[in-house]
Amino acid sequence: MAGAAATGGGDASDDPRPLAMLAAELDHRASFPYRDMSPEEYAARNAADILVFSLADYRYRDADLDRWMVRLQEILCDWTVVNECRRRYLTPEEMARALERDAEEP
Repeated sequence: MAGAAATGGGDASDDPRPLAMLAAELDHRASFPYRDMSPEEYAARNAADILVFSLADYRYRDADLDRWMVRLQEILCDWTVVNECRRRYLTPEEMARALERDAEEP
């Protein structure tokens, strides 16, 4: 579904992703800082704690949330991009902790 998710934006006319349940969308709006933090920074700070991310497999009514989720999933699917984001957003100490978390067993 990653290719389908790449469109983003919540427009049902050309997006084959199923619409997220309203309760789930409301929960994601409250749980993710999509208004205040870029998906790049979020990935830099949290990728080590995310084992599986498939929330962009759904379409959201809130176009900003939809685009943010799609971009976050794209980043999380490519550890080269995750590490580029880390270099951009993390201090050397934060980067060291993130790399230590990456090495831990899930």
